[in-house]
Amino acid sequence: MTLLQNVDRKALNMGRMLKRLQLGPIALAFVNQGRLMNSVVRTCELCRAGTQCEAWLRKSSVPVGQAPAFCPNRRNLELARTMI
Repeated sequence: MTLLQNVDRKALNMGRMLKRLQLGPIALAFVNQGRLMNSVVRTCELCRAGTQCEAWLRKSSVPVGQAPAFCPNRRNLELARTMI
């Protein structure tokens, strides 16, 4: 997989994760002057659980209350839920 394909895959995963958690990316972008969104994006870009994330996202599209335990963004996403 090329670097560009990997970046695209992670961006897609992040968008699908936000949708699954019912967190709007636009609302998230305004939290804490965009710093939380920046942290979410950076953490997702550096994530090593991409394959596991894709499998989890494919398993169901039913909204959930929190990110899975393997997600390094879990804490950021829980914080986002309290701030939006």
